[in-house]
Amino acid sequence: MTQVDQHDSFDELLATGALVLMMGAFVGGVVAFVEWGNGQIATAMIVGLAAVLGFVASLAYFVAESRAEETAAELPFPSWLRAEVDA
Repeated sequence: MTQVDQHDSFDELLATGALVLMMGAFVGGVVAFVEWGNGQIATAMIVGLAAVLGFVASLAYFVAESRAEETAAELPFPSWLRAEVDA
């Protein structure tokens, strides 16, 4: 049984959350476009704003995940290969 690296789990959480937010933003954008076409301007603006906020949040998640990978890449080998040293 191998040890699970907590940084890898956190990176996966960030990437998955970003993808879910991105899908939600896409669906929200489509709904906003349809509502705009149906003449429901107020609803379209509210849903469109939620879609934009979801898209921006997904970009923030992707940036955080990218920075976490950059710090992990500085290590010479995976953390599960390093020996634990008790001080």
